[in-house]
Amino acid sequence: MNARTKVLLTSLLALSAALILVTGCSDTGITSPEVSGQGIAASEIQFIQWDKKVTESLNTLEKTSVSEKTFTKAGGVLATADMHGCKLTVPANAFLEDERLIQACLTITDDNFAGIEFLPSQQFTKPVTIELPFAAIKVDDQNEYNEIRAFWYDEASGLWVEIPDVEVDSEKEIVTAEIDHFTRFGWGF
Repeated sequence: MNARTKVLLTSLLALSAALILVTGCSDTGITSPEVSGQGIAASEIQFIQWDKKVTESLNTLEKTSVSEKTFTKAGGVLATADMHGCKLTVPANAFLEDERLIQACLTITDDNFAGIEFLPSQQFTKPVTIELPFAAIKVDDQNEYNEIRAFWYDEASGLWVEIPDVEVDSEKEIVTAEIDHFTRFGWGF
């Protein structure tokens, strides 16, 4: 990649990050893979809420926290202080380009629903992993941690699709889900 292309790419990425900060992640036209009409209405899910510390932080930032990292084909991890322990792990060769900027947006709704969006919307050639720490969420009963499920939002149908094989690790106190695309994600029961 020549110097002019790098400057142009950097400028475009900076502009998109600024736009996200101004408009919020949900206004960026995220698309998700097509599904066969399967999904769950939001009213049928008891969404988990962020804990008090995360809620206060996101309210200070006007309901969105944006973290970003440029990944190479070698993969890597996106985990910043603004992500409150949430982590994205991208394996080697998960995308075809030489490098890709990925943004993680922790969001909060008026009802304090714990959600995260990843940009840009994209498919991966290998699953990537999202981790949610117990410390970032509010769960009333310790036994409920084992019941946590993860969902992605299908923009086309307006329904939430459950992510299979969510792993709850009580020792490490994290919930892990593998995904093959980016969109809006949430956790609930």
